[in-house]
Amino acid sequence: MWIFLPFIWMATRQMNQISRTREKDETAGLVKIPVDMDTEEIVGAAILGGRRR
Repeated sequence: MWIFLPFIWMATRQMNQISRTREKDETAGLVKIPVDMDTEEIVGAAILGGRRR
């Protein structure tokens, strides 16, 4: 999913869509990565997750 802000793209992924988290059975959470539209550089990241019990 992409959210368009004036000069930033925001990529969002659920943790269950990331293969490494499925391997470790830690699929709760999400990842958000803002990307500069002009340079296409990653300008930050937010990873929210936890271990399932």
